Amino acid sequence: MMSFSPRYWCESCHFRPSLLLLLLLIGGDDLFAINYHVFLRVSGQLSLWADRHLVMRIVESMPISGNSPVALKCPKTRPDIQNQIPEQLYLVFNGMLLTEVLEKISLSERRPIPPRIDVLRAKWLAGYERLTYNIELASLNHTLLHKPLLNIAPSGFVPESTSDVRITLPCTGKATGIAPFHVQLDIRREFEGLRKIPRISFIVYKYCLSADKQNQFIIKCECRSKCARMLPRSRGENRKACIRHCRRQFNQASKRRKVTETIQPRWWPTG
Repeated sequence: MMSFSPRYWCESCHFRPSLLLLLLLIGGDDLFAINYHVFLRVSGQLSLWADRHLVMRIVESMPISGNSPVALKCPKTRPDIQNQIPEQLYLVFNGMLLTEVLEKISLSERRPIPPRIDVLRAKWLAGYERLTYNIELASLNHTLLHKPLLNIAPSGFVPESTSDVRITLPCTGKATGIAPFHVQLDIRREFEGLRKIPRISFIVYKYCLSADKQNQFIIKCECRSKCARMLPRSRGENRKACIRHCRRQFNQASKRRKVTETIQPRWWPTG
């Protein structure tokens, strides 16, 4: 087991946070070979980072290392890993772009964003400087993925204090596959017009499911979760029988809804 002293961590903070982020996003369980004792904190210059909650959700939804990237895995809570993940995982730290993340991010095709993760949430702040930004998002496979959506204007000022940036990834539901999308971020000093950091430009991959496959996957995961709560000490056939019964109920309810919609379309007045 590796560990890092506070002194070594601070001297190499331009490398270690990005290494951790890379391991989390594409390395799966490889992350847990590393023990991090010191968490980094945001300082007075531009910073951009993901928080622990998002990273845990992605890791908990990823297939086990070595499995196919298109293997479907129901999210499973992993409280055992929480203390091994720092609170902030940086792409930009205190005005410095961590370039090794960008150099390796193309490997995310091997570890695409799982189907149950529809929103990517990051945080950022400008610190003491007045900085302008421009964000461009584009789907590179419109059959699988609509254009990603932002919760903020595509251009403006980077906020002085910590603020959320959310990217919603709307799959079309037409087919199943891995869809690439492009992210480009340009940040400049307001008056000088010079870039604060090099342009950030990379491709990320999202695993999208067809509508039918997505519905069946949701039902499967919900039933597993429900039966685990109902039968916490039961294993084997009892748990499997519970899951089968639950899935039949979901499917029957879905068929009844389809019949109702056929008889009375949603746009008909009900009153």
